[in-house]
Amino acid sequence: MLDDILAKTVITRTFAEVTGKELRRIHQMPIPFAPDEREAYQLVLQKFYEVQRRYFLSTGNSRKDAMMRLIQQITLLLRVSAAPDTLEEYIGDTPLKEVAIVELIHKWPNEVVAVGFGTQQSWTATQRHFGGICQIVRSSVSQAPLCPSPSGGPCAGN
Repeated sequence: MLDDILAKTVITRTFAEVTGKELRRIHQMPIPFAPDEREAYQLVLQKFYEVQRRYFLSTGNSRKDAMMRLIQQITLLLRVSAAPDTLEEYIGDTPLKEVAIVELIHKWPNEVVAVGFGTQQSWTATQRHFGGICQIVRSSVSQAPLCPSPSGGPCAGN
């Protein structure tokens, strides 16, 4: 019954219909944690009460603080997944995700590559590993880095 109602009311639009742009290929790949990244993730998972104080302020209301803990823990776990090197607790090399992004950009030497980030922290943490090959293009929706190939190909932002 609910499916029938939703089928009549939900409007599905393609990316091209919404943005007016057609992306040729979308490459999405899971990146496993390196041992250092997994250690930071486990620390946030298992010792959250010790880590929480460094990243979140108290509201001053113990009941509100108690309700916020779950959201705060999920937020930190997502942050470790996206950009572990933005946490004080992370002791390791360049995260595998950041290395993989740069390697993927180098795979397409004559193409413009758009990289999507879930948070500004992810973008900032990854930006230093691009070696100056990226340009931020602002749109009405968000900002997205457009990265010409390392060989100096054209940038879509120009």
